[in-house]
Amino acid sequence: MHGSLLSIIEFLKDYKEPEKPKVPRIEGVKLNKQAMERFLVQLGANNVNAQRIVDMANSPSDNFEKNEKELRKYQILEPSKEMYLLFLVAVMEEDGIMATVDWKAEYSDVVYALKEISGISLESDDGGKHKRSTAEKILSVLNQEVESRTDKTIFVIGTDSDSYSFGLIEKDKLNELKKTGKELGIKVKQPKK
Repeated sequence: MHGSLLSIIEFLKDYKEPEKPKVPRIEGVKLNKQAMERFLVQLGANNVNAQRIVDMANSPSDNFEKNEKELRKYQILEPSKEMYLLFLVAVMEEDGIMATVDWKAEYSDVVYALKEISGISLESDDGGKHKRSTAEKILSVLNQEVESRTDKTIFVIGTDSDSYSFGLIEKDKLNELKKTGKELGIKVKQPKK
């Protein structure tokens, strides 16, 4: 017994914690700060986060390491090439400019999210017509109603996830937003009709 205890102590004396496996570095994308500022203003947001978004896009791994605690509150749990898009959308959601719904959200959930960012009241009961529809199809249907009642249209920002992040913009400003988005490598589109 005494010998085995000594061997355990001897083992523990030389024991070193194994190193954490290194997460592969994520290659970033170079974004133009002025274009990001323009994009944020086109969305109706303050451009104060432009530099943070550009930094996040340029170096996702470093940015995640420095800001992991804050990013986790936005449900960004690991570095990725799309991390800056997720952060962009999260900041727009905080400002009440955009909303995100799951691809399989129910009609009433999408209507609620749209009302939260727009103040537009739409009938939340569709009588089951869109029971098996995706959020994109529901957004398309709602966009027809939005366009007929206002000078706005729904846009979606692609985040390479299974959710739809959307907002409203004046119809005549959509092409400008798409153009700036393209300059930044951000997919901006309308829900498919």
